Amino acid sequence: KQEQRQDNQLPLPLPVPYPPHPPPSPPLMHQFGDDDEYYMYMSPGRGPRLSPVRVTQLKDPPPPMTMKVKEANNGENDGVEDSVLLPPPLQVKGAAHTRATDKATTTTTSSRNQNIWDRKFNELLEYKQQHGHCDVPQTYAPNPSLGLWVNKQRMEHKNRDDGNISTLTDERLERLQSIGFRWAKRRGQARWDEKYNELLQFAAKFGNCHVPTKFKENTALGRWVSTQRAEYKKFCNGQKSSLNNEKIRWLDSIGFAWFMAL
Repeated sequence: KQEQRQDNQLPLPLPVPYPPHPPPSPPLMHQFGDDDEYYMYMSPGRGPRLSPVRVTQLKDPPPPMTMKVKEANNGENDGVEDSVLLPPPLQVKGAAHTRATDKATTTTTSSRNQNIWDRKFNELLEYKQQHGHCDVPQTYAPNPSLGLWVNKQRMEHKNRDDGNISTLTDERLERLQSIGFRWAKRRGQARWDEKYNELLQFAAKFGNCHVPTKFKENTALGRWVSTQRAEYKKFCNGQKSSLNNEKIRWLDSIGFAWFMAL
């Protein structure tokens, strides 16, 4: 019976093996240069955190650069060339590039400003041919911009005399003076011109400009001369002064003594 029972038993089925599990895919961040930001950009449920340009750079990195070198064998060149990977060049704009760009921009701006000045100067010449002078009113209806430009030249002349920054160069000054351009007189300029003429009469009479402070014939002239010396001292020390380069040139031309011995 035992043998019959053993014959009637069927062999147990062998277990069917399961197919092997596929290897886990690497994280997306490792597929694109191990960039955490790009991983955050492509993570589901999150908004974009990278610009399209950055995404394109991560997807299509620049090809690596190679350089062929020859290995040395015991200090001798064996003539075998190998390729060595080089890091991609960094496109950084250095100080030299910045200075060159700034210089080019400054040159272009200066050239454009000079062209504008030349065009307005030619318009002023046409105005003088029609009217016989350069005193263009600011409210000149046929060409309002010309009147504003003329007024600006007078302001730049004032800045130049005060030693401030001015766009009125020596060349521009000579060109305007050559056509009889009249500069605006400041407040008190007429009074200064009057005293200057009195000083000319004193120099013609006495042969010098050494007006005493208590000059009996003209006490105001003596005080004025003393004031010019005090204002000149302020001018030389960089302080605010009523003197300017033009007035100093006028006084120098007649031998004015800025310092008197005690």
